[in-house]
Amino acid sequence: MADKPGFWGVWVVPWSHPYRFIFYVLVGICLLLAVLLVVGYLAWGQVPSITLWWSILPASALAVALLTSFGVRLLVQKVSKKLPGGALLRSPCVVVYGIWETPGIVQISPDRLVIKPLLRREFLVPLRKISAIREHRYYNGRPYWGRTLFFELTVPQTVSNEWRLGFGVEDAERWRKLLYAPTGAV
Repeated sequence: MADKPGFWGVWVVPWSHPYRFIFYVLVGICLLLAVLLVVGYLAWGQVPSITLWWSILPASALAVALLTSFGVRLLVQKVSKKLPGGALLRSPCVVVYGIWETPGIVQISPDRLVIKPLLRREFLVPLRKISAIREHRYYNGRPYWGRTLFFELTVPQTVSNEWRLGFGVEDAERWRKLLYAPTGAV
């Protein structure tokens, strides 16, 4: 089984050390806020006004987004540890089912595909029941650049009642080989 980190639920981070990236961005935001406070104090001789604080909002929104992504990554890792062993490949992914899109984990075993969203029960899809697999570089309003790809699955309603079921993963070549080999799907 090979785990390949780097897919952040909603963001694809091309750096090899995403925690270091978060740290550097947060340090940069803190330095920017400190510089703005010092410049405001030197320019006006007092604590900066409310308009300057409003200019700080985009930086703090970026900090909130980064911390949220960090929390989602920790939840995905926690869910990954709860999945059964014996997987050929397991990866963090974006799961689309019905109208919902959520971070999750997908793993493939010799006989089945397990798709586990963070916010719902897992989908157990026997590989022989997959009638079609479609690949998308752009799906549900989201581009999948580089090595990322979205796989849309067509399965009978006995497997899943969702009218849309699929997942987007970072290392698409490895998934493509494993998905097409046992199913014979087109």
